[in-house]
Amino acid sequence: MAERPPEELCLAEALEAVPGVSVREREPMSRHTPLRVGGPADLFAVVRDISALKEVRRMARKDRTRMMLHWPHQDVVVKDGGVRGLVVRPGSGFETLAHPAADLITLGGATPFAALEGLGPGWWSGLTSWPGTPGGVFHGGEQEHLTGMVSQVRWLRGRSIESHDIALADPLPTMPDTAVLVDITLRPGLLASRALGRVGPAPSGLLFSDPPVARGGGRSAGEILDDARLTGTRLREWRLAPEAPGRVINLGGGTARDLIMLAKGVSARCEQLLGLPLELRLPVVGEAPARLRRPLRRGR
Repeated sequence: MAERPPEELCLAEALEAVPGVSVREREPMSRHTPLRVGGPADLFAVVRDISALKEVRRMARKDRTRMMLHWPHQDVVVKDGGVRGLVVRPGSGFETLAHPAADLITLGGATPFAALEGLGPGWWSGLTSWPGTPGGVFHGGEQEHLTGMVSQVRWLRGRSIESHDIALADPLPTMPDTAVLVDITLRPGLLASRALGRVGPAPSGLLFSDPPVARGGGRSAGEILDDARLTGTRLREWRLAPEAPGRVINLGGGTARDLIMLAKGVSARCEQLLGLPLELRLPVVGEAPARLRRPLRRGR
């Protein structure tokens, strides 16, 4: 049988032909989120390195297919209908860890902060308990936690890698929405004096954002839930952890719809009791289950 011309290949087949790309169709996002929730992505592609990522982005643009970047351990709520289009996961080429000098460490965008534990004790020890990856921190807009500790940031913008050197007293640059973090270089900076006391990104599963100090009186979302006696609240397969106020637990098979309902109900109850509504911290992405899903084809 003669091979079909490239313009007739579906996007999944075309991506599979790219070196360094692994593609799965209808991949459940519940396999890739800390809360184990989310319907399937039309296409889920793991890209090994920067070259593979460039080609996948080019093909998605040509096909006019929506593309969503998803970092390992990234804390999001994916709706039960899943994600329309293409989800891209940076792979092994973004999972670098280099320690070229006593005062420098380079972490790839997809390298878990926990990987620093493999270097043994040092000025970086305060970061080993941080959740997620540098890519997740930057793409989630939480890079201020790294202020004073990053000497260089590299990201992919278009088809070029941009490198930004950062002085100790300078704020971290805001990464453009279309850019993808390649790696960061850490130095002791402020961490050397604050040791293990540095406050990092929110732990996985923390459901609500802390309210502004002026509105919440300096209380965290967890403390507000304690004051309202709402810790331990349960809706079907979701429960607010009594031993870790503010964190939510999937008891097994919890749906995104029920999680969002729980968050809304708890927020309304806090407003009723204390005058302090809480806001959902976790980004919500994806589609409702009833959404019509058409097959993806190249050259539409």
